[in-house]
Amino acid sequence: MRLDLVGQKFDRLEVMKFAGINKFNKTLWECNCICGNKTVVTGSHLMKGNTKSCGCLRKESTSRSFTTHGNRMNGALPKIYRTWQGMKDRCYNPSNARYKDYGGRGIKVCDRWLDPNYGFENFYNDMGDPPEGMSLDRKDNNGDYEPENCRWATHREQMNNTRANRRLIFNGEDLTVAQWAVRLSVSREAIMGRKDRGWSDEKIITTPVRACRRISKANKELILCQ
Repeated sequence: MRLDLVGQKFDRLEVMKFAGINKFNKTLWECNCICGNKTVVTGSHLMKGNTKSCGCLRKESTSRSFTTHGNRMNGALPKIYRTWQGMKDRCYNPSNARYKDYGGRGIKVCDRWLDPNYGFENFYNDMGDPPEGMSLDRKDNNGDYEPENCRWATHREQMNNTRANRRLIFNGEDLTVAQWAVRLSVSREAIMGRKDRGWSDEKIITTPVRACRRISKANKELILCQ
């Protein structure tokens, strides 16, 4: 026996009558929306809160987001909205050029930021506007897009956080080659050269770098540092 939902209200929808069964054997219900439109919704979507209106709520949410968070400028979408869309596209669109590094690796977007009605607003409320020169970055490159794992970061910070970036550990500090180069005031190439020769992390970091030798090859200078 099916549950009778007639007369019940779910957010903006009031169930008016049973409307049949769909091809997936789900019950369908005709509803009146407070905006005046009618819509047919599955019972499971009503009960779980997946459908809250005839579609007017999403339109209002999108319009409100654009109005509140920057509007379209000369037809262009605000950066924060493009960031949200790009994040989802990398994770769920196999045609995206970067899908293999995101969705193809199992990286997902949290339900809060995928909510069909409030996904963008939730994302904006959690992250705020991106500071000048920064873009969305995950602290754990193998983790999902979610509030606890995301931040705004500079290009340099993101490069330091890539999976391909090689890291050295010494005295409990785990830093990238680029970060150690800044710390030690030496070139990244000098550290990489030692790494390629199989030196231990401790030896790489504690051995002073000698003066570089410049070798001219076909009018080009090759700099060698040990």
